[in-house]
Amino acid sequence: MRLQDLTGIQGELKQLSKDAYAKLRMSIEKHGIRFPLFVWAGHNRIIDGHYRLLVLDKMRQEGWQIPPVPVVEVEAADERHAKELVLLATSQYAKVTQDGLYAFIQQAELPLEVIKAEVAIPEVNIGWFEQGFYSDSLLDKLAVQDAEAEEKKEAGATTHTCPQCGYVWQS
Repeated sequence: MRLQDLTGIQGELKQLSKDAYAKLRMSIEKHGIRFPLFVWAGHNRIIDGHYRLLVLDKMRQEGWQIPPVPVVEVEAADERHAKELVLLATSQYAKVTQDGLYAFIQQAELPLEVIKAEVAIPEVNIGWFEQGFYSDSLLDKLAVQDAEAEEKKEAGATTHTCPQCGYVWQS
């Protein structure tokens, strides 16, 4: 479908940071539009893919030739129903974990630099992820913290571990 024939429906539901814009743009420049936009059938209003459209429109304004965008039409009874579908498309029922991301990257043999440049996974702080899985010095520090925590635990202290970064502390 032609870019200029599509319009958004989500309004101000989400915001795109400069960093996320850069990653999305890099992804589009490198891979093109690999996943279709979902549009309300017969209305050409975007249910999912609003920010891909935004990036493509900016690229068009800069002189890029944008081919027709792949779309999948989704039936909706009315605008209220279409907006309900926007929320469903926006929903994230499962979360990416640092361990899961690391295992996936290793199995796929993907370089961390590609992930950092092109992928946006809000529930993973990529800085902590990099330090936790790719920095030997941090791993050494965590091993020391674990040993210290074990000593304090034996002395009766309560040990806590941050589920995001693995930081260990006692109270």
